[in-house]
Amino acid sequence: MHTGRLVALAPTPQSSTDPSVPWLLRLRWGAVLAVASALFVAVRVLHMALPLEPLLALVLGAGLANAVLVLRVVRGGGLSRRAIGGVLAFDVLMLTALLYFSGGPANPFSVLYLVYVTLAAVVLGAPSAYGLALLATASYGLLFLDHVPVPMLVRLGEGTISVHLLGMWVAFALAAALVAHFVGRVSGALAARDAELSAARERAARSDRLAAVATLAAGAAHELSTPLATISVIAGELALEAAPGTALAADAALLRAEVARCRAILEQLSHHAGEPIGEAPAAMRVGELLDAVASRLTAVDRARLTLRDDTAGTVALPRVALAQALGSLVRNALDAPPGAAASVELSAHEQGGALVFLVEDRGAGMDEPTLAHAGEPYFTTKGPGRGLGLGVFLARSVAEQLGGRLAFDSVRGRGTRVLLEVPLARSEEAR
Repeated sequence: MHTGRLVALAPTPQSSTDPSVPWLLRLRWGAVLAVASALFVAVRVLHMALPLEPLLALVLGAGLANAVLVLRVVRGGGLSRRAIGGVLAFDVLMLTALLYFSGGPANPFSVLYLVYVTLAAVVLGAPSAYGLALLATASYGLLFLDHVPVPMLVRLGEGTISVHLLGMWVAFALAAALVAHFVGRVSGALAARDAELSAARERAARSDRLAAVATLAAGAAHELSTPLATISVIAGELALEAAPGTALAADAALLRAEVARCRAILEQLSHHAGEPIGEAPAAMRVGELLDAVASRLTAVDRARLTLRDDTAGTVALPRVALAQALGSLVRNALDAPPGAAASVELSAHEQGGALVFLVEDRGAGMDEPTLAHAGEPYFTTKGPGRGLGLGVFLARSVAEQLGGRLAFDSVRGRGTRVLLEVPLARSEEAR
């Protein structure tokens, strides 16, 4: 078992929902419950003389307004930035109305104005926060001119000021908790969304590079067909001129076989490069796919490859795409230094609803800089003429398009393990 750094090369699911909206709706439900609880404590415990009818009507109105917003979001309507600003402005006015009927500026819960200003700064930015701060300041100032007084909050005397001070402490604690909770959650959600957007841009860039590679492959197949035809003709003429059993005849036969192999590879490039997902899944046993990978190797390389199939039943997989991807990973492992005596194992097993392929070698392993660039197009550690640096890139593209992932686990001096994981799809024959 390797203990090196695992580098995953596949995307994570992304969401397009504005992360501030759900938390704003939850906050408003919390505010409705908090106000209702405060009214109960003020009337039943502290025996304050409050006009309950308008206060309860305001609480009910706030709850109904939030319910309408929830229904709109659930039905896919969403909220624009302007709508969010309107909601926060409505909440400031609702708080002003509640304060009007419960002591005005003497009510210690007037500190909650700062909560809405903070939310506007986090969700909407500085201009909206300045506008909401101006609205909150004006609304709070109007309470000095007119409000329904609550004697317990303003009358000096033994036991009365303590109620006001206690209310200030509770209001401060509530405001601090709301700001810390909401700002922390929204900031985390926004950071996660930024990471998802960055991953989406990276996938789009890889798709563009993959399309460019596909175009290059198709063009190369077209351009190389003519010189290969010429080589094939010359090889045929050499075979006719050479005496049977001579070294020249053997060379001509080998040349013709290699030309045929090149033609087969170019035909695959022109039909399949960059389009693995377009191949219809075919019913097969995983062992058949492993055998197809081995059949693409030379006799010498096949002798160094060990196959292990720990799966059961028949699965539905794009045979050509996966065979090409696994073949690229196996050839890279076979080329890993020291190479000459190193063995490579290609295994398959089922794990958590996924089909996992492992390619393991006992080579020199990869250092951190190499591991960080593994999978980038045209990046290779092989010598000149031994590779274009596209094998791992195309293997990763196959894994991503099938909804899976590709990951590396490498330790210097001990070798490399490459994991290719795709969703497990049973064929109809196995059901």
